Amino acid sequence: MNVFRTFALFCIALLVSQARASSEALSEEEEDTEENNSIRERERLKAEADAEQRREYPEMYGDAEQGDMIIPKEELEELKRLAKVGGHGKYRTSIFNSAYFSYGGTYGYGWIYYGLGRIPYYVTPDFKQRTAAEGNGSHTPYEIFMDAIAYIKNEVACVDFFPFEGATTPYYVLVDYGASCQAEIGCRMKSGQKLDLGPYCTFKRGTVLHEIMHVLGFYHEHTRQDRDSEVTVHLENVETSPNDRRSNFDVVSTDFVDHSPVYDCGSVMHYTHNAYSTDKFSLDTITGKTTACRNVMGQRVDFSPIDKATLAAKYGPPCPA
Repeated sequence: MNVFRTFALFCIALLVSQARASSEALSEEEEDTEENNSIRERERLKAEADAEQRREYPEMYGDAEQGDMIIPKEELEELKRLAKVGGHGKYRTSIFNSAYFSYGGTYGYGWIYYGLGRIPYYVTPDFKQRTAAEGNGSHTPYEIFMDAIAYIKNEVACVDFFPFEGATTPYYVLVDYGASCQAEIGCRMKSGQKLDLGPYCTFKRGTVLHEIMHVLGFYHEHTRQDRDSEVTVHLENVETSPNDRRSNFDVVSTDFVDHSPVYDCGSVMHYTHNAYSTDKFSLDTITGKTTACRNVMGQRVDFSPIDKATLAAKYGPPCPA
């Protein structure tokens, strides 16, 4: 009887042990599943944030300098060098935009060859044929571009884009659909200088205005020498692979570059807070030092009030009707 009782107790203990082991294994499996689900969810959110940035800020993802600035690399490097040494330094004038030095720097990279603010342009047939689906869903890229230049001329500053007239206008802007959003900086004194407005580039008016600002001679706001007074740049959060984007945050000399009198977080030329972040869902690359700055940084709705004032100061008030 004692043997039977001992055997029964042994069997019960064995079953309890197996049940406990099974329960622990199930618990570990559940924990592993929860952890994996959490990792997968985080990766999904990061991927969505990355895709959203590419849609919202297509100008950041071209092959040009800082994504969308077509400028000789040696020219940009010289501007960076001058920012480090301070002042004009012993600049090499031969590498700079010829228009700048032709007019003694009075108008920076601005257009003055045909009269202040007069810019001949030519729109390619391909750009004109693009559909509303390739614009903002309601209007074609061509309609959006034409609306933007009319808006600037009539409501912001006296910048007069007029149609290319052949031999009488040798230096002009060539507007095309292109593979990305990009523009040559200022008056380059060349025929057919690029202004490409490709996929997603005309979805937001602010993106079009951003590229036109490059044509008018303006650089990205976050590269100003005085940026540290308003923002903090977190290079440790910037992508280094497959492309090292850290140089996109280098400052350039304000002796030669067009900027507003004060740093403008709300400028249509300012990068967004998580530009080129390794984790666009949770890590910032630029942090505004005030709530006001953070609330407007990276907007692509319209020119900021300071953008408008700066353009008017450079090119004059809106053109007479």
